[in-house]
Amino acid sequence: MSIIVHPNPDERTPHQICGRYIPVPPHSGKGSVTVSPHLVLALFTALAALVLAITAAAAAGYLSRRDGASYPAAITRAAAAFAATVTVAAALATAAMALAG
Repeated sequence: MSIIVHPNPDERTPHQICGRYIPVPPHSGKGSVTVSPHLVLALFTALAALVLAITAAAAAGYLSRRDGASYPAAITRAAAAFAATVTVAAALATAAMALAG
């Protein structure tokens, strides 16, 4: 492995690699997407709530199965736990957005 060092780094463009010039088209800004920080926060919160709901459902199904419930009963309890967690998360998000104005 060898490292090639240019004698004068100021003369070298960032897109030159090993003496070859790699053309890069200029970025016009068209088609770029700007995402507001509020949208990012809302999506992150929704993702965190979904992960929490899936974890709660898995735990409820596992614990009900360990308690001796049949597979259909364990799946029913897991689904109920998932729905309850999503409902509470949605209620908390709605209340937070109402308080934020």
